[in-house]
Amino acid sequence: MKPINYQVCCGSSNPGSWNQFTSNSVYTDVNTGGCQFNNDPYYFSSITDKACGGELFGSGRCTATGIGAEAHYSAGKSGFRVYTQPISGQAAFNYATSRANGWQLNWCGVSTMAPTQEGSAGYPCTSHTPTTNLGSGCVAHTC
Repeated sequence: MKPINYQVCCGSSNPGSWNQFTSNSVYTDVNTGGCQFNNDPYYFSSITDKACGGELFGSGRCTATGIGAEAHYSAGKSGFRVYTQPISGQAAFNYATSRANGWQLNWCGVSTMAPTQEGSAGYPCTSHTPTTNLGSGCVAHTC
């Protein structure tokens, strides 16, 4: 049996990339075109900020009070969109606060690639085939 090859590409959004969606929510579009996925990938994401510290509740500055950053809309080979809003009872999210407090969406995309004759399959990736750097944070690995 030929091993399955996976392409993995990860990155972070620019802190200035957030836009207002409703009076209480923001969104960002993530461009993954540089990854050059051959197939639609599975995306994984988390959101971080540089301001929250000890003020977890009562401030719209903290991404920890948000929901939605793990849901990917219009996901495809070239990118996806994420909407986030605060949990009920917390301060509204707005684009100015998200930008001022360094909110970033950290993400990884994983896509299958064509099988090859090289390497051997295993879990976790135990192949002896070297990893190939595809640039822009993208890595192809035989698993």
